[in-house]
Amino acid sequence: MSSTLEVTVIGGVGLTDKEVFTRQDPYVVLEYGQQRFRSKTDIDGGTNPAFNSTFTLSLLPGLNEVTIVIWNENVLRDNVIGSCRIGLERVLATGMEDGYFPVYNKRQHQHGSLRVILKYRPQYSASPYAPSAYPQPAYSAPPSAYPPSYPPQPYAPPVSYPPPPAYPYGQSPYPPSYPPAYGGSYPRY
Repeated sequence: MSSTLEVTVIGGVGLTDKEVFTRQDPYVVLEYGQQRFRSKTDIDGGTNPAFNSTFTLSLLPGLNEVTIVIWNENVLRDNVIGSCRIGLERVLATGMEDGYFPVYNKRQHQHGSLRVILKYRPQYSASPYAPSAYPQPAYSAPPSAYPPSYPPQPYAPPVSYPPPPAYPYGQSPYPPSYPPAYGGSYPRY
């Protein structure tokens, strides 16, 4: 496994306009050694395109520069808007870089900038699951805050309510019934 560099091209600001009657359709091509990556085209992106494209590069020893070329997509032939070179010294030292990098035209005049975020992912020599040279001491479980539990008690039948009291002879548990009112029936509504 080699170290990798994640490059996210966010967008351009104030780029040279290569179209006369319409808005230009920019895209970027990222070059690093023999590796080449192309973003999606921002249709009618004009001079302030948004790319939001992320590329992952395998880093090569001794190669400390990424080149990003901004192109204008046309029907017959695409033309170069400008290019941007980014040195990798800072991102290799700090792990991340987020900034605006100058874009130069063919005559090496600066016309706009490109926002790029770089993230360095170093290769580690040891596997993260390899045993440590100094094993960690084994610890027992921490003491409990509760006293030790007692042995379970034998099963006892559930406690029930006592039976209701018996009523004396001649008394009923229900209220007494009364004869119907005058007329022998209940009132009608």
